Parts: sequence; structure tokens; C-alpha cells
Amino acid sequence: MIVCKSFCSLEDHFYLHRAIDVIKCHLSRLMGERKVKIADVSRDTGINRGTLTRLYQETAERIDLEVIDKLCDYFGCQAGDLLEHRKKK
Repeated sequence: MIVCKSFCSLEDHFYLHRAIDVIKCHLSRLMGERKVKIADVSRDTGINRGTLTRLYQETAERIDLEVIDKLCDYFGCQAGDLLEHRKKK
């Protein structure tokens, strides 16, 4: 976790966190390709809407293996199709 030791806005914090992200979540792309909404995925998988929203917006800081498993089953994909590791810039 990054701690800002100077005064900075929440927007600055957001961009600071986004600049170092190394895990990219492709939930929004998978949902767009299948034309489903967060409510649909939540209803069909039992995954909490808040969890799905954080994954969709790529603001999640952690994800349970059970959630990955349910999403892979739902979308008929592998974990590597849902999550991508990127090198830090």
C-alpha cells in the first residue's frame, strides 16, 4: 500500500495507485463481449455486487480464489483470460 506523505487529493492517490498496478482484470471486457450487466453476473454466480463492481472498475485490492473460480465457470474461461500480469512501469 502506498502512503502519501504530502498533501494530495484523492484523485492524485487514484492515479498514483493506477500507475503501479501489475494485475489487470478483464471482467469489463468479458461482460461487454457477452452483453451482461453486473446485476446479471451477481444473480447468476452469487458473487456480491460490490465485489463485481470493484473488479469491473479495477479498484479491487484483493480477490478470493472462489470468486475467480465462479467467474471462470460463468464465462467459460481460464483465470488467465480474466486476470493478466503486467510488469511495473
